[in-house]
Amino acid sequence: MGQYDRKAKSQPKHGKSSDSGASKAPPPLSHGRPGWTGPGYLHKKKKPQRPSAASESAEPRRLNHILPVGLEQLMINVFRTTFPACNDFEALKPRLQKINRALLSGEFNIAFGKAKYLEAYAIR
Repeated sequence: MGQYDRKAKSQPKHGKSSDSGASKAPPPLSHGRPGWTGPGYLHKKKKPQRPSAASESAEPRRLNHILPVGLEQLMINVFRTTFPACNDFEALKPRLQKINRALLSGEFNIAFGKAKYLEAYAIR
């Protein structure tokens, strides 16, 4: 046997065989998801049905007033007296378009450099 002796540095190709000649079977599969430790499937709660959107659009939307109507009217009157140009809004549209173009191009000094532009933007 001297010719086929295993040298000290060589490693066996296969691991040590088990006591029995049969191969080991893989562990049994779990019935749930792998690594799942949750309570399992939870049924979704049924949501109450809402009335159709057609019935909502038939009646006009009502806005809730945070301020009393008298106070709102007082604020509108303050704007009208402070900015008399707000009565003629059509005349302000070209000025607002210039301001909008300046804002979109990032030229803030042009958009807000003049008092009339600031006033038009406030009225807007």
